[in-house]
Amino acid sequence: MINNTEVKFLKAVTVMQTKDFTYITWKELISLCSDLPATDFRTAKEAKTNSAVIGAHDGSAKTKLEVLAHNNFTLLRLDLDDIDYSIDDVQHSLSTLSIQSYIIHTTASHRQGNNKNRFRVYIEIKNGVDFDTWSLIQTYLSYDFEADDCATRPNQVMYLPFKSELYEVRIRSGQPLDLSDQTTQLYKGASEHKKNLDKELLALQEQSLAAANKPMQKQEIVGNQVSIICMVNSSFSWDMLLSSAGFKKVGLRWLSPNSKSGAAAGVILTSNTDGKERLYSHSTTDGFDGQSLDKFDFLMISQYGNDKKKALREIAEAYFPYIDKHNKREYAVNKQNLQITREMEVKSC
Repeated sequence: MINNTEVKFLKAVTVMQTKDFTYITWKELISLCSDLPATDFRTAKEAKTNSAVIGAHDGSAKTKLEVLAHNNFTLLRLDLDDIDYSIDDVQHSLSTLSIQSYIIHTTASHRQGNNKNRFRVYIEIKNGVDFDTWSLIQTYLSYDFEADDCATRPNQVMYLPFKSELYEVRIRSGQPLDLSDQTTQLYKGASEHKKNLDKELLALQEQSLAAANKPMQKQEIVGNQVSIICMVNSSFSWDMLLSSAGFKKVGLRWLSPNSKSGAAAGVILTSNTDGKERLYSHSTTDGFDGQSLDKFDFLMISQYGNDKKKALREIAEAYFPYIDKHNKREYAVNKQNLQITREMEVKSC
């Protein structure tokens, strides 16, 4: 569905809200970023927990599948964290791309502690567009500004600002971007960038064919126990796992927090044998040994020192407590049944 009426975007009271959302216009967003209410939040974390959030769409839900099914994106945004360039530099770069209507504001953690400059950018667009068009431009903008790739996720929300000592906002009013115009410098740059990414992905896919898939870890299952390894591989997303482990997405690749070269060496590729997504990295820093890893392998190596027993125990307790209790009951029942069987065998002798 493409919306040609007034452009609006989803707003939630906090990130925890899951239904009954409201919708705001560009003018209302300007007001929310310029006329900030006084708060008594003591930390940036406390403020974030209580801050309103907005989506880049006008759908009725926040989940990825529902946002993609709605397929009407109404806002472009940039997540700029720990950057060396200034708010003036951001404005200049936007002007270079002929972007005339935008909001730039500092975040709660801007220059706090060891943090560098941190900005959020909102860009007004003329009409709602489908995901392919939105993703084309959004991905290119994130690349061009060296922004966090989280903004390219369709269901990603952005936290609205609150009043703080270092808060600064820049607002420019002008013509909203027409993303249907394929003659603009921005659209041409985005199209060329996508071609380059497609070529890189093909090259990486061919390179990975030479890398062996690490055999899936085996977990001893008794009775009606549920495999924790299978639960990890089917339940977790690569974006969540890698981001939580401190990896940063750079184009198609992922930069390890342990990287000494500063080169992003990890990439998610689809296996040519079983169609599953795996992490391939030629870096030796993280102990991945140039193999293609599934999600459990990645967690076991990166978070649990390659200790399978520890990984199985702690992952089950932390992420799958109900399954953990079920598996322990099954283990106890199986142990008791084995004991009874042995006693009966002894008596029969």
